[in-house]
Order: sequence, then C-alpha cells, then structure tokens
Amino acid sequence: MFIGIGSDYEKAQQADKLRRDRDKAATLARNRSYQASNVRRRIEEILTIIKASTLDADPGELEEIDKNHKAIQEKLQDLEVKYSNKNHQFSDADLKWMELSAELNSLQQEYTREFAQYTTNQKIISFHPILTETFAKSKCSLCNSSSKDIVESIKRKIDDDKCPLCNSQLRKMGNDQDSMERLKKLDLNIGAVKKAIKSIVETKERLSVELQKIEARIEAKKAQLKEFESKNENLLNQIRSEASGIVDTLKNLRKDMEVHLEVKTKKYRERDNIQKELTKLLKDLERSYAAAEQEFVPLFQNLAFLFLGIDLIIRVDSNTSVISSGFSFSLEVRGSVRRQFDQLSESQRFFLDIALRMALAQHMSKKFGEACLFIDTPEGSLDIAYESRAGQMFAQFVSTDHDLIMTANLNSSQILRKLALGCGREKMTLHKMMSWTELSDVQMNEENLFNEAYDDIERDLDSKVS
Repeated sequence: MFIGIGSDYEKAQQADKLRRDRDKAATLARNRSYQASNVRRRIEEILTIIKASTLDADPGELEEIDKNHKAIQEKLQDLEVKYSNKNHQFSDADLKWMELSAELNSLQQEYTREFAQYTTNQKIISFHPILTETFAKSKCSLCNSSSKDIVESIKRKIDDDKCPLCNSQLRKMGNDQDSMERLKKLDLNIGAVKKAIKSIVETKERLSVELQKIEARIEAKKAQLKEFESKNENLLNQIRSEASGIVDTLKNLRKDMEVHLEVKTKKYRERDNIQKELTKLLKDLERSYAAAEQEFVPLFQNLAFLFLGIDLIIRVDSNTSVISSGFSFSLEVRGSVRRQFDQLSESQRFFLDIALRMALAQHMSKKFGEACLFIDTPEGSLDIAYESRAGQMFAQFVSTDHDLIMTANLNSSQILRKLALGCGREKMTLHKMMSWTELSDVQMNEENLFNEAYDDIERDLDSKVS
C-alpha cells in the first residue's frame, strides 16, 4: 500500500523496519514475562518443599535413602548416554546409507548412458518405440499409413545402414574397447556399492534392535525411580533442602525474576514508542489513500465485476493498535461484509487478488510506462462460466495498454477465447507450446483436439468484439 498508493519506497521500507522492530520488542517482552513466571513457579515449589521437609529422620536412614536414590539416577543416566551414543551411530549409518544410495543411482545412470552409447548402431535402432510399434501393427506410427511395403522398406534401409527417417548413414559398432572397459569398471563399482549398502542396512537393523532394547530398559528404570521417589518423597525433600543451600537459591531466583520483569517493562515501553512512529506513517498513508480512492477503487470494482458479475462495495479499515496495525480491505457482497479470506471461495480469492494487482498496476503506471503481469495457468479452479468472465477481465486490463504474459492449458479454453475476442490480433499473440516439449502417447493420439482448440482461438482473434 505504501508503494502502490503512497508511492513512497522509503516510507515503505521504514514502515517494514518499524513493524519488525515493534514485533521483535513485543516478542522479547513476552519471553521475559514467560521466564519470570517460570522462576516464580520454581520459588513456590521450593517453598512447598521446605514446608513438607519437617521430619526428624535417622541420619543413617537418610544416608541410605540418598545413596540408593543416586544409584538409580546414575544407572538411568548411563542408559541414556548409551542410548544417545547408539542413536548417533544409527544416524551416521542412515546418512551413509543415503550417500551410498545416491552414489548407486548416479553409477546406474552413468552405466545406462554408457551402454546406450555402446549399443547405438543399425541393429539397436530397430528397437526404437516408433519402429517396434510400426513393425507390430504393419502401419506407420507417424502418419498411420497402412501400405504393405512399409515394414520391408524400413528394414531395407536399416540393412543398408541408413536411418529410415532421414537416410543418414548409421554409425557401425566396432570393437569399442574403451567403452567396454568403462562398462566393466562401472559394473564393478556398482557391485561394490551394492555390497556396501547391504552391509550398512544390516548395521541399521542391528542398531535399531539395540536401541529398542535400551529404550525398554530406560523406561523400566524411570518407572523404578518414580516409584522410589514416591515412596520416599518426604525423606528426599529433607535431603534436598539440607544439601542445596536453600536460602541462597531463593535469593538468586528472586533476583532473576526481578531482572526478567524489568526487561519485560523496558521492551513493552520500546514497543509502544515504535508503534507511535508507525502510527504517524499509517496516518500519512491514510491521507494518500483518501486522495487516490476516487481513481483506484473504480478500477478495482470494474475488474472485480467483470469476473464476479456482482457489484462490490470496497471498504478500507485503518488499525493503529499495537496488536494489529495497518490497512485492510473488506468487501461487501450483496449486503454481506467479507473481512476474512475464508469467506470467499478459492477461485474468488485468486481472481480478486489478480484484480487488485491489476488495479494497483493501472493506478501506479504512467503513460508509456505500463506494467506487465505474469500469470501461470489460472484456469485450474474455474468452471466454464467463470473461465469466460476471467477472460473478459484480462482483456479489459490489456485494453488499457498494459501487458499480460499468461500460460494456459488447452481444455475448454474459455479464458483464451474471451481474451482473443476482446483483444484481437492487434493486442494478443498466441504461442503454441506443444512444440516446446515431447508429447506423451495420449497427447499425440489426440493431437486433433489440440488443433481444433487452436483453430477456435485463431478464429476468435480474427473476430474481435468492438
């Protein structure tokens, strides 16, 4: 909006920076608030433990309980360290397996290319898919001619070391010793990598079993520790309170909490100050929009009507709160206000977004400085009726001397046909992309359908609606 309506790139950059700084300050304030809450909770837990630790236990009993408790904890820690080490080994093995798999794939592709080069001769050309289909059906797979002499003619050319399509001389395969040596070397490398992959898979399976066993032991030890601590809770609380320097701990925790709360207050104050600066820019933008509204809104409404067939009322809301600030559009459709994106269908959202971009482009551009939009296959979510209306919307944009580069599938082709009728050859150029890639068998067999669609669009180009 700052660029499209305010036409001020520096203010747009400034607003983006202020918004980022404001959000960063707010995030830091929330983090400190969360940390202060955690410290407060810890203080309350310690005070609860102190109140519960008022037992007069036998020192010998306390020593035995403490010893057994530490023994269980140490065993659990040993198991967790062992599990971590095994898990690292498993991760290393898994990474090695992926590297070897990638290497195997690369070697196999290289082998395929080398083998294809080695075997390219007059005998191998007979196995080309077009020729094998021609031999099987006794009918040319290119032009569908069913002459009896086709197969014999092709075979005679191949026997004469000639290409059956262009009569070029075919390369005869001699004793390509270098190529054969490369194939042998590649074969050995592939075998070695496969062997390594088999070994690493076995290692992964072994480590997986070991990890499962250690994990089961860890869970059992955790259950034992939980049961021990539950059974001796009061005695353990007394041991902790006597051994931990509880007074100093509480003093340090309270100090930490004060620091967190101080930083929280500072960051919220910083956020509010940044918001004041951002609000000034938003007020300037609001004034710029009020000046541009008389030109911009009709442009958008006109394009949106061409697609929806419904008159829209467009509203702009300006929010300067620290929670959500900025400009937002809302649409009134037949008396119903739509503020959220999920209140429109997918196709409505998509094409209204295009209409908004087109309106901004028209508003921002000057004579001899028109915009160019790129759109990729926009027809996917539309039925045939809305395809036609989208074509009209695009044609209206192009009629204002703006450029549009668009790819589209040849299905019902209503977008292209309406665009052709609205633009004519003077403002629309049709590029057939079928020659840009290799067609599938299905596409080749139905090529006449593509040609019919192209013919319809070509006729529409010559029948421009005034």
